[in-house]
Amino acid sequence: MRVFFRPVLTLVGFIYDWFRVLNHGGWRKKHKNSDERVYILAKSYHSLEKSLSFKDNDPERGWANAHYVAKILTELWQSESSLNTAHELAAINAVQEFYKKNSTAKQSALFRIKYEWILNYKSQVNAGVKVLKKSDVDLGILKNPADFFLTRYSLRDFSSEVVPRALIEEATKYAMKSPSACNRQSWRVDVVQSKEKIDQLLSVQNGNQGFTHNIHTLAIISADLKAFISGNERYQHWIDGGLFSMSFIYSLHSLGVGSCCLNWSQMIKPDLALRGMYNLPDSNSVIMMLAIGYPKEENIVCVSPRRDIEEVLHFIEH
Repeated sequence: MRVFFRPVLTLVGFIYDWFRVLNHGGWRKKHKNSDERVYILAKSYHSLEKSLSFKDNDPERGWANAHYVAKILTELWQSESSLNTAHELAAINAVQEFYKKNSTAKQSALFRIKYEWILNYKSQVNAGVKVLKKSDVDLGILKNPADFFLTRYSLRDFSSEVVPRALIEEATKYAMKSPSACNRQSWRVDVVQSKEKIDQLLSVQNGNQGFTHNIHTLAIISADLKAFISGNERYQHWIDGGLFSMSFIYSLHSLGVGSCCLNWSQMIKPDLALRGMYNLPDSNSVIMMLAIGYPKEENIVCVSPRRDIEEVLHFIEH
C-alpha cells in the first residue's frame, strides 16, 4: 500500500503548488503591483536587448514591444513621478537604445512624439547591448579548472570562525550573474547567523541531523512566483532558483567558504511551518537551505563517487 500512497502524496504536492501559482503567480500581469511590474518590464525590455544583439536587425520589427514597455513606464511615471529600481531605469535605457538603432523605421516618428520624455530621460543604469571582446571572455579561463571544480565538497563540519556579511554580499553579487528567464532575476537569499534562529529553522528540515550544532550561518534561497506569467513557465522558478543556487555555492567556494545543500522538496506542513518562522514573502518558493562556513584545517567529507561520464554525456550525431 505504501508504494501506491507515494503518487497520491505527489498529487497532493502538485495541487498545493498549483494553488500557490494561482494565488501568487504573475499570470494576471498586474502593472500596478510594483513587484510584478518590475518582472514584466524585465521580460519585455530584455526582448528589446536581444533584438539589438542581432547583426541582421530589421528596423521595422520590435516596435509593439517597445510601445508596451514605454506604456508601462509612462503609467509608472504619471502615478509616482519617479523611477527607482534598476529594472525600471534599465527599461528606459533599453528603449532609448532600441529607438536609436531603429530610428529609420516608419514608426519611429510617431514613437518619438508619444514617448519623447523617455527618449530624453537620463538613466544611470546601462541596458541594451555592448561589445564583448574575446580577451574579456578569456579572463574567466581557469589555469587549472580541476583545482576549482573538483575541490568543492559538501562540508558538514565547519570551523567556529563566523563568515563576514561582506563576504556573503560579495558571493551574492557574483551569483547574480546567473542566467534567468528573460533576465527576470527572481531570486532571494535570506541569511541567518543567530544560532537560536538557525536551530528553529532547521527543525523542519530533515537533512541536517548529526551536524546541526556545527551550522552557524544558514542561507535560505527562494524564487518569486510573481516573475512568471505563462503556463509553460510553471517550473521556471525552480530552474532559475537552481541556477542561482549553484552559482552561489561556487561563488562561496571561490572565496574559500564551504557549504552544504539542505534539500527543501517538502510537503505542505513543513513548508507552512517554515513560512511561519520568518518573514518570507508568500509568493516566494523555497529552493533550498544552504549551510555555510569556513572549512577546518582537516575535514572529513563524503567521497561521493560520480557516475561514468559515458552515462551522462551523449553526442547526438543525426
